[in-house]
Amino acid sequence: MRILTRTERDQLLEQIKLIDKKTLTPGAMQRFSIEEMRAMGTQAKKLEDLYLLGLPRIPIARCPFTNEIVTKAIDIYGLEGPWWNEFYADILPQGSPYVVTYCGALNFTGKKILRASDSSVHEVLIGPEVPYVIPYLLDFPQVKCVIYSTLLLEEAFPVYFMTYFANPKLPPSQSYQRWLRSDFLYQNETGHTLWERRNDVWDFNLAPWLEPPGKLLWIHPSDPQMKLCTEPPSDFPYLNLQGRQKFLMLREGKIIEMPIPNGRAYEYGDFFDP
Repeated sequence: MRILTRTERDQLLEQIKLIDKKTLTPGAMQRFSIEEMRAMGTQAKKLEDLYLLGLPRIPIARCPFTNEIVTKAIDIYGLEGPWWNEFYADILPQGSPYVVTYCGALNFTGKKILRASDSSVHEVLIGPEVPYVIPYLLDFPQVKCVIYSTLLLEEAFPVYFMTYFANPKLPPSQSYQRWLRSDFLYQNETGHTLWERRNDVWDFNLAPWLEPPGKLLWIHPSDPQMKLCTEPPSDFPYLNLQGRQKFLMLREGKIIEMPIPNGRAYEYGDFFDP
């Protein structure tokens, strides 16, 4: 699938928006026949597939077990793209069978948010502005984390990717939700698909995780070679960065600060009315 340019992506989203405007507004069922509604729905699905499959694949890590580069399809052009919606379809990271999950931190550096107000994406779960690790995952002896940074959204904002790898693999139920998502799906031993939402604490104090070497690895920001580093710790570029250590949510173009995970296990009443 050919990667979309910024102009092609914008045109696709505009076509999808026009179809949605026709089919989702009140009275649509009276204005169009069932056959017309189905045809527009089919066309919208085709356009959405073109959008998702045409997103740029950018490198986010290098596997510490296979040395292969791991890439991720991301809408790098603007936060108004539906890929940023937590419920939108997604493509898993490609390049290593040992990826557990990946987390992200997007630093707005005090700048105006680009292309976010004209959006059908009502909420985006951005996360913090600086990198962090999840001790719950790193406490598994076979798990390693790789941190990498590049620029997104018209190269205006630094983004930090924290990608976790495990060899041998972790049981699916012990994974963690990916960036921009509030939960994750997995299959249990009987083949049934279940979902889980983890509230494990985040640790922004990265220095202790550099010892012993090999647990927390890094790639220098925007390194074209994507070279994995484990030492010396003095060369680690992700310490004491400026940014909010809050869970940031983007809602209709405005940033809302929320508390970060506190480690308390979720209960039934957190999801459903008791």
